[in-house]
Amino acid sequence: MLSSSYQHLFRDGQQKMTVTREKRLIEDLQSDLRALSNETKRRCPPVKEAAESAIMKIRTILPPGHRFDSQKIITLLRQSCSDIMQPFVMGCDTHSLQIVQLCLTAIQRMANHEVIDNVMAVNVVNVLWQVFEQGVEELQLRLLQTVIVLVTSKSSELKGQSLSKAIVLCFRLHFTKNEVTNNTAEATVRQVISMIFERVVEEDTAKKVEDWSGEDYLPKSGNNKFAIPSNLTPVVEDAYNLFQDLCQLVNADSPHWLIGITEMTRTFGLELLESVLLEYESIFRKHPEFKFLLKDRVCALVIRLFSPNIKHRQGAPPPPSGVALTPTKEKPYFPISMRLLRVVSILLKKYYNALVTESEIFLSLLIKFLDTDKPSWQRALAVEVICQLCAQPRLLKSFCIAYDMQAHSTKIFHNLISSLGMFIQNLFVQVQANSSTMLNTVLESATSTTMGLSSSLHPQQSFEYHGITIPLITLPLDSSNCIKYMYLELLDKTEPPPIPEGYILTMAYTSMLDLIRGLTAIIDTDLAEERERDGPNNVAVLMEMINSSWCGILSVLSLLLDASTEESCTENVLKCTESFAGICGQLKLNSARDAFIIVLCKASLPSHYMIPVLASSMPRLPQKICNSQNVDQNMADQHVVAVGQSLQSSGNSVSLTAKNVQCMRTILNLAHCYGSHINTAWQLILTTLQHLVWILGLKPAVGGQFKPSARSGGDGGSSAGNTVLTTAVLGDLPVLSTMLTRLFEASQTLDDVSLHHLINALCSLSVEAMDTAYNSTVKEPSLFAVAKLMETGLANMGRIEILWRPVTGHLLEVCQHSNTILREWGAEGVTALVKAALKHYHGDSLSNNPRLLHMFLMPLKEICAVNHLDVRQKQLDGILQILRSCGESLSSGWPEILAIVGSATDHTTDALVRLGFRSVQLVISDYMLSLPVSSLSQCIDVVAQFAQQSQDFNISLTAIGLLWSMSDYMHQHQDKIKPELIKLKEENFLDESGTFPVTDILWMNLFRKMGNLCVDSRPAIRKSAGQTLFSTISAHWATMSKATWHDLIWEVFFTLMDDVQRACSIAPRDRSEQAGSNILMHHSRDTEEKQWQETSVLTLAGIARVFKTKRAILLEMDDFTKAWEKVLDYIQTGATTMSTEVSRAALCSFEEILNPTDCGNPTKDDPVIWEKAWNAWCNIGVKVTLPPPPGQNAPDEMLSQAYLTSLVLLFPMIHKHFHGTFSSTDFKRLAQVLHGSVCVPVRSDSTAFIMPTSNEVLTPLQEAVVNAVDIVQKSVSSYSDSTMYPAVFEFLLSIVHFASNPPTYGDIKNHIGPPDKNKWVCINYTKFAEYCIQVVVELFQITASHKAVIQHGILTSIVKTLRVPIKKKYGTRTATTWQLAVNALMKILQSGLPVVRQHSQMSLFNSLWDELASCMEDFLFPVAPAPAILSVEDHRKHESYDILLIELIRTEILPYRASFPKAFLSRIVAMMNKGSIPLSTSEIDIQVGKERGRDELSKQCFSTLFQFSMLPAVNGNADDGKLTEINEITVTSLVQRCRSALTRYISADRLKTQFPFPENQLSEVMFALKALDALLQTFKKIHKTIDDSLWRHVIDIYPVLVECIPTSSPEVRKSVAQIMSHFQAFISVKPLQS
Repeated sequence: MLSSSYQHLFRDGQQKMTVTREKRLIEDLQSDLRALSNETKRRCPPVKEAAESAIMKIRTILPPGHRFDSQKIITLLRQSCSDIMQPFVMGCDTHSLQIVQLCLTAIQRMANHEVIDNVMAVNVVNVLWQVFEQGVEELQLRLLQTVIVLVTSKSSELKGQSLSKAIVLCFRLHFTKNEVTNNTAEATVRQVISMIFERVVEEDTAKKVEDWSGEDYLPKSGNNKFAIPSNLTPVVEDAYNLFQDLCQLVNADSPHWLIGITEMTRTFGLELLESVLLEYESIFRKHPEFKFLLKDRVCALVIRLFSPNIKHRQGAPPPPSGVALTPTKEKPYFPISMRLLRVVSILLKKYYNALVTESEIFLSLLIKFLDTDKPSWQRALAVEVICQLCAQPRLLKSFCIAYDMQAHSTKIFHNLISSLGMFIQNLFVQVQANSSTMLNTVLESATSTTMGLSSSLHPQQSFEYHGITIPLITLPLDSSNCIKYMYLELLDKTEPPPIPEGYILTMAYTSMLDLIRGLTAIIDTDLAEERERDGPNNVAVLMEMINSSWCGILSVLSLLLDASTEESCTENVLKCTESFAGICGQLKLNSARDAFIIVLCKASLPSHYMIPVLASSMPRLPQKICNSQNVDQNMADQHVVAVGQSLQSSGNSVSLTAKNVQCMRTILNLAHCYGSHINTAWQLILTTLQHLVWILGLKPAVGGQFKPSARSGGDGGSSAGNTVLTTAVLGDLPVLSTMLTRLFEASQTLDDVSLHHLINALCSLSVEAMDTAYNSTVKEPSLFAVAKLMETGLANMGRIEILWRPVTGHLLEVCQHSNTILREWGAEGVTALVKAALKHYHGDSLSNNPRLLHMFLMPLKEICAVNHLDVRQKQLDGILQILRSCGESLSSGWPEILAIVGSATDHTTDALVRLGFRSVQLVISDYMLSLPVSSLSQCIDVVAQFAQQSQDFNISLTAIGLLWSMSDYMHQHQDKIKPELIKLKEENFLDESGTFPVTDILWMNLFRKMGNLCVDSRPAIRKSAGQTLFSTISAHWATMSKATWHDLIWEVFFTLMDDVQRACSIAPRDRSEQAGSNILMHHSRDTEEKQWQETSVLTLAGIARVFKTKRAILLEMDDFTKAWEKVLDYIQTGATTMSTEVSRAALCSFEEILNPTDCGNPTKDDPVIWEKAWNAWCNIGVKVTLPPPPGQNAPDEMLSQAYLTSLVLLFPMIHKHFHGTFSSTDFKRLAQVLHGSVCVPVRSDSTAFIMPTSNEVLTPLQEAVVNAVDIVQKSVSSYSDSTMYPAVFEFLLSIVHFASNPPTYGDIKNHIGPPDKNKWVCINYTKFAEYCIQVVVELFQITASHKAVIQHGILTSIVKTLRVPIKKKYGTRTATTWQLAVNALMKILQSGLPVVRQHSQMSLFNSLWDELASCMEDFLFPVAPAPAILSVEDHRKHESYDILLIELIRTEILPYRASFPKAFLSRIVAMMNKGSIPLSTSEIDIQVGKERGRDELSKQCFSTLFQFSMLPAVNGNADDGKLTEINEITVTSLVQRCRSALTRYISADRLKTQFPFPENQLSEVMFALKALDALLQTFKKIHKTIDDSLWRHVIDIYPVLVECIPTSSPEVRKSVAQIMSHFQAFISVKPLQS
């Protein structure tokens, strides 16, 4: 809606504007009429009246107030046109300048508004002629304006004679004396003529007239040739008459339609004809009448006007401008000649098809204009026209078809090319003939003249020939970017300006380039179309064009190429040469193609650098070309960019210019773009490129590509062979290298024939290089052919079969060459091609085609016969890369691959071995699945070869690992391998040997190879092979049968072990034979003996591991017991050897076989094998723990703590299998080994590494010993030997004895002092003894009541043993021993005394009491005093042990005194009495250095005496009136103890000082008083008689009590008073007389 509103508003506005314009017209007309009426009021009344009448007429047809649209207004005005125009027509006849101007202005206005109709227009034309004839100069411009408005008006529709009169009027005004009028009239004429022909175009368009295809128009016979054809429309008739009269006027003839023209210049006529021909070509195509005029009038006119130009030679000056033409003989006139050539150019370009015959004439005349005797401006004009023609290749093709290919016809195309070429060559000859002064003058004048050219010349764009330089001028361009021709555009010039030679050469040069480019483009296009249509006719035309032109073009291009001094010019020439050579090749014009290629090749090489191939091709060129190629250019004027060595003559330096490098680039482009059409010319191109590459110093790189060498540079280098490159060419080298690479990569687009031409050329070059390389003076051969042969093969993998044999066959010949560099590249080519071929045909296409695969691999296999190391390295490196890229596709090619790889071990060079082994690694790691089963055995052999080779040690080690990898593969894919093996066996491809099944052939082959490696002369190889062998068996045992296991054990394992032990026994023990080696070696491997010992260790360990992990399988063997015994013999031999490593490893192996991971069926586990194991262990232990003979001051080297620990740790493993039959005799054998083990000393400087940590007590050996004993005692049952426990206690107590007496080992003394590596010491024996004390305690607590323990007096033995450390309470170095012994004694007594009490009537414990009493006495009253530095806390701690013993006596002995001997009890009471007496004196201060008092012990002893003194009789008869004997002894001791305490107190109280009384002494007194009080009360209760001595002791204490009354302590006084109150009752008791 919005858009429609805008449209409505726009229409309304437009209508308003139109109405306003028409209203303005009416107002202007009325104003003009009023003005005319006023001007003619007096002088011309009729005019005045007509004007007023016209005003009234306008008012009548357009009354005020009425609205009319614009079209209605114009229609009304046109209907009254005669009335309105009448006053203006009358006014033009008044001869009044002012009135006429007013009338003409009004007429123009009405014509502009389309008011004047056809009838009135005729009158107006007549009026205009009347005004013209008046001769008023001021009205001429107004007349021209009126004419153009009237002619262009659609309403007037001027036609026929009226139109002719209007045109004639304009022509007449064109030739007036006023220049402004002339110019305006000229423009008006051009516009009117254009308008007339535009009417024809509009009419043809409206009527849709098509191009005329019928017969040509010819006037009827008998009619005037100027008669108008009757079938023309008025519009076409006007145009026909006008064009015909223009031709008449130019030809200086009278016009037939434009009657009245009295004057006409030929130049203006030619310009009008040119404009019509140029702009209205369609009229001549659609109207045959105009085509007739074109052929009959225009062509005749042009040919006639050409006559003076053809016949004239340089001489007389041209006639002056403006002179009327006369039919007399004339000389060439520049304005006419120039315009004629413009017309000819249009006729040739636009009307050639209609003017074939005439065009031949035109072209012939044009070619003659190039003659040297023609004026220079004529030649310049001709060159400019030819330049236009050369830019239209289709037109040139038409020339060739119409003329050159017609019999008895002028070879227009050939002549044109030849003339242009000769013209360019003559330019140089003419310039050379002139003096340099004249040339400079011409050049100065050319540059100073303003001709529309660039004001400056490019100083570098020029051609130089024989020292003469001709510059190239920058041509101006028009708005459409087309060349603006200098002479053809000089329409305002009557004389030709001076012509610089540079301009003519520039135009000719441009023409030639356009010609070649156009020909190339059209031929390329037509050939492409012909290939689609398969039509040979057009090809014949193209071939004719090339045959007609190539010699001339080549002569010009070769000359320009030699003369060019600027890069862009050279590039243009080279591009044209390249493209022309290419189209010659496409058309199979070999001679022409080779000629252009030779020109390029010679131009790319240094001056005088002759190549035999190019020299032999020279006769094929035209003589003129050959001569031009021999031009000796001044090298000083050329830019040398590189200096290199000549390939032909070594040592001679040659120079390359920038032009040479440009030519090389062009050759590369030519070969790249037109390679399929070069064929036999490849020899020329490749030879040239080979020399250029050599000179530039490009070196072959990976894939055959040539790269700038690192030595190339501008410093010159130190070597004579270095290439010197300037910075100008350094940037071009990578580009040239890339182009060279792309050239051979593009060979994949060549057809088979072209490809074979290329390969043959490369092989030919390579043979030449090989022949040259045989010369000893040649240090470095050319590698161009070999490298590019390889690159060509790589680029054509898609069709490799057609080139494989010639390429690889030649490269194999190169591989055998004596020159190192050449054969290396030959080998590189073979390997690269094989790799690429296998990669290209990767997959099923290769796997399913054995013939193709064999063809690819055969060249590599044939290299095995080459004896050159570098070639073999390339071969093996290629195999490696082949495996990496396409190993999975080598199904039938694996035998060849493995054979090639295995051949690397035949050489003594480690480089080959390493390279070949990399392939082996890749096969094993990535391509085992691709390897056929039939090749597995070969693969094992190859890997074993690498393991056995001696060139590279690391490879041997790695190869052993690969054997393991193969075993993994065979295990994982056994389901696939076994059927294949059976199939191969049926086909007799396998060798049957051994008792194992056919499916295990690969396994036994693998194990035998590993077994052979286990006895290799190199220690590391033996080690790695042994580890691999046993690891493989451990991992893949399940795949082997029982028979295979049997053969493996007896033929591989035991044979291997025998060989190893034999080699170990005869191996040298010194390093004399190792002197040749400079390898730093650890001392444990510095002799062959030690190295073989390591092998022995690994072998035995591996065998043991098999017997450990595969016990269930081995038990199935019929001779397993023999095999077991064999293994134990190996272990026993190794364990008792003097080598620490071997002996310890043997024990480890012993441990392995004692702990099988899979025992299989337990019923098959024969006890005999464990009995043999026990005997072997005992034999080992007894042998190694025997004390050394006298005089030996050190134990055997192998008797380390670790070794002994390992030995002892083996016992539990053996014991658990025959513990039921383990006897005391066996334990004694065990005890002998264990005791001997712990007695072995160690080096004093190593104790820090053996001693237990802070969290541990025992050394590993000691812990193992204790554990062994513990296992035995725990296994004792009711069915065990009755002497087992006593034997165990006997062994343990022997260890406890170490606490006091260190163990001994032969004559070796136990070192005490700082660490010394030459001294030996028994370590940790005290801790061990202490630990065994605890073990004895624990064991005794369990077995105290055991019959054997009681009968063998174990309790007595224990007490006797513990007495020793207890007796040395303060005499030992460690306090823990006696403390531990005391604790143990108390625990032992707590467990043993109840047993003793149960058997008190038996004599089994008679020897116990003295030992026990002495032990207690030794502890409570040690011989050695306590250290003076003992702290208070330690003193109290030690005293606590005493108290614990007193507590034990109180709880376990005294309450059961009836069960103990009296003598023993008496000693106990005596000890209590002795202990109850404090050691401190009455002095307050205790002197330092004296024994400290044990007050708490005294108190406890006193308390114990008191406690037992109050006990009733053991039998409970306390009322017998008499105390028992033990009570009396106890009471007596108690009374004496109280008296002593009170006496000391009284003495101390008398010496009382300001210090308080000691608390301990006061408590002692109070306890004594309480004890007396309790004793007296007891006596009071029993009322019986007491012993006389006891009664006296109590009475004697009374005086002491009396002395206590005056003491200072109130508590003491109170207690004393209470005691004295009981004495009365005591006195009444009668003493018992003794």
